[in-house]
Amino acid sequence: MTVDLQIAADGLCSVTYWYHSLNLTDRPVHRAPRDLWFQHSRGQLDLVALRESATRNAIQRLHTADNVAKFACQLSPPIHPGETALFGYRCSGAEFRGDWYWRQQFARHTQAYVLNVRHAGIHEVAGITAIEELPDGAERLAQESVIWDYDGDDLIMTFTRERLEPNQYATLRWEHV
Repeated sequence: MTVDLQIAADGLCSVTYWYHSLNLTDRPVHRAPRDLWFQHSRGQLDLVALRESATRNAIQRLHTADNVAKFACQLSPPIHPGETALFGYRCSGAEFRGDWYWRQQFARHTQAYVLNVRHAGIHEVAGITAIEELPDGAERLAQESVIWDYDGDDLIMTFTRERLEPNQYATLRWEHV
């Protein structure tokens, strides 16, 4: 799973998800249920299926509120047992208002997770914290998995984790001066 989070200087953001999925079941996978939640938004979240792979993806909205989207990615062709597929989507319209963090839940086994963040207008960072929450609720620091730098006035960060299990979380938090 790769997540690209782009935050503008005014807090408006877009997030892009890419999944490289392996079907280890004995049935084809036709849909992949997903949900997104943000503290703040500027109206209803906009969801767009990405078309840069051989697997076609259509967004089936199941429930929406201004800051919540529950949906399913409808895949064509389906991912047959033992096969892999790449699919993704982009969400825009969410807003960050001073509480700078990204918390990702893992509902399925995830071999590799990469979070790329570009936060515009952050001239100086005061601190960055990375935490992995285990299925039993225990937490451990994951600072060794964060690389960060500046690109002009933008803060750029990459947070990676491997071999995540269902009911785990990974959180990246940053504070600016």
